[in-house]
Amino acid sequence: MTFNQKWWEKESPRFECQPDCFKCCAKPGIVYFDKKSIENASNITKLNPAHFRKEFLKVEYQEWQNIINVNAGSVFLFCREVGKYMVSQKSGSIINIISIIGTLGLPELSIYGASKGAVLSLTKSLALEWSKFEVRVNAIAPGFCQTSYTESFKKNKQLYDFTLERIPMKKWGMPIDVSNTCLYLASNMSSYVTGEVISVDGGWSAW
Repeated sequence: MTFNQKWWEKESPRFECQPDCFKCCAKPGIVYFDKKSIENASNITKLNPAHFRKEFLKVEYQEWQNIINVNAGSVFLFCREVGKYMVSQKSGSIINIISIIGTLGLPELSIYGASKGAVLSLTKSLALEWSKFEVRVNAIAPGFCQTSYTESFKKNKQLYDFTLERIPMKKWGMPIDVSNTCLYLASNMSSYVTGEVISVDGGWSAW
């Protein structure tokens, strides 16, 4: 996600946004990518690594490459293109989405976790590199949230019950929980926040 900070500071007083609404505020700050940049990112995001679970010793090298390309390669491409624009204007906020798996790890998710951990490290490095240009770079690490894969996940009752037991708040999050955090990081409310990873996980990572 990208955000034009200078536009926000100038125009935000005109809006009376609810906490869960950022479309009207964020739209004018969107960075428009050229066709080649979009095609490069699209080609490596056709796979869905979120459902990839396998014991480490059974992972093929091509599978490793695919997961890294999708989860870390796509972020590299977009950060590179967005960074050119934001560094030039000396303003902006980049929000990368990782996962609690990238900060803590889980069995059979070593490759997925490694890819998200790579984005975590990239986030912190870019925050240091671009802070002199007033470009902030942060990440959000969602826990278990109700999305399109929830119903499929619930079919494994033992695993689903484990997640509920493990989460201190005893429930899965909602997409709005993540988007509200995006709104905070995109706005001037977090103008002194960079290089951070905010966990939105109901307390999972507090253990």
